[in-house]
Formats: sequence, C-alpha cells, structure tokens
Amino acid sequence: MAVERWRHYLEGGQFIIRTDHKSLKFLLQQKLHTHLQRKRMSKLMGLNYSIQYKKGKENVVVDALSRYPKNGEVTALTVVTPERYREVEASYEGDNKLKELLE
Repeated sequence: MAVERWRHYLEGGQFIIRTDHKSLKFLLQQKLHTHLQRKRMSKLMGLNYSIQYKKGKENVVVDALSRYPKNGEVTALTVVTPERYREVEASYEGDNKLKELLE
C-alpha cells in the first residue's frame, strides 16, 4: 500500500523496502501462484528497489509501530527529515528576528 500511495516519489530513484518477513527477501526469486501475488508484484514493476530483512526483535521501531499502543501512547516513532530541510533550518541560526517569529 505504501508503494502505491507514494509511487510518484519513488519512481526514478532507488529505495529500500525494510521488512521483518523473511520470505519477502526472496520475493523476486519466487514463482507467483495466486492472483493476489501477481497483482501486488505488478505494483513494484518498473521501480528500483531492494528488500532488506531484519528480525522483528531487532527491528524495535517498526515492531513498536506495528503493535497496538498501550493506553493510547506510541512507544516509538520514526521521523524522516530531508537533508534540504536541515539546510534551511540551519540557515536560520544567525537570524534572531526569524528565530523569534518561529518561536
């Protein structure tokens, strides 16, 4: 679903699919037997990606997000910050008036 939703960002570049499902590591070597497998695989066609497997116990952040939160609290969260955003943020350092406005 994520590839379908963000396809316009993923096309033309390389990306990594990280998973705790070991069988997905061998996705490209498997024979597709069902309609659902063929349908899902067609969504990945034409994209430049690699699949990395990490055991669920070692994949703490992903594991925390896939579990139902206790008392409505999220235990971990991954935030992606593009490098360009950091550059713009760093350019504010010397501008006290802008800092005041941002606060």
